Amino acid sequence: INAQLPAAFAAAMFDLFDSDRSGTVDFKELVLALSLVQRGTLAERMRMCFETFDTDHTGFLEGDEITVMMECFAKVLPRSPGGGADIARRLEVMDTDGDGAISFHEFYRAASVDE
Repeated sequence: INAQLPAAFAAAMFDLFDSDRSGTVDFKELVLALSLVQRGTLAERMRMCFETFDTDHTGFLEGDEITVMMECFAKVLPRSPGGGADIARRLEVMDTDGDGAISFHEFYRAASVDE
């Protein structure tokens, strides 16, 4: 994939890998994160993905977190005929209770349907 991802995504990935919040990613943290990506269950990998975008750690994706997530998805997922409208439709599908926030359960369910 040769996509320019938003800087917020890189920062979120760093924060996710830096599990002890030391401001650095040591070898153990790197290996554990890469192992999870490679060998984790679908639920574990989905949780990791969700937590990458949940930068305020509320357990919900809201506002700018959703925007960053959708920008990243738009860059790495295959182009769809609906373009931006398709991204908006995906958001509606994810937000099943219509509260403007996406819980992990909603995120996981929407992603599982796509598989």
